Amino acid sequence: MDIVGEIKFAIFQDLSKDWRVCCVPIFAKSFTLRTTLHIEWRGLRDEKLSQVSDIPDCIFVHATGFIGGARTRKACAKMAAKTLDSAAKEESKE
Repeated sequence: MDIVGEIKFAIFQDLSKDWRVCCVPIFAKSFTLRTTLHIEWRGLRDEKLSQVSDIPDCIFVHATGFIGGARTRKACAKMAAKTLDSAAKEESKE
């Protein structure tokens, strides 16, 4: 598939037709993730999450940051992209 680097997130539609962004583990059956969703979003839901993240249509981010949900695929993709951008900014500070 010509994928460069490590996959950090999987985005998929759930049975209710909402979308999920799930963090990928470092290897199969591991509970250690390559990255987690933005720390400031963890445990937030609905409008509060959409306001804090500045991404419309958010539903939730789990308290540990391993998965999040939104009403659209586009919103989940933005959640992943903003998380990666934030992590890159933090790494450049170090």
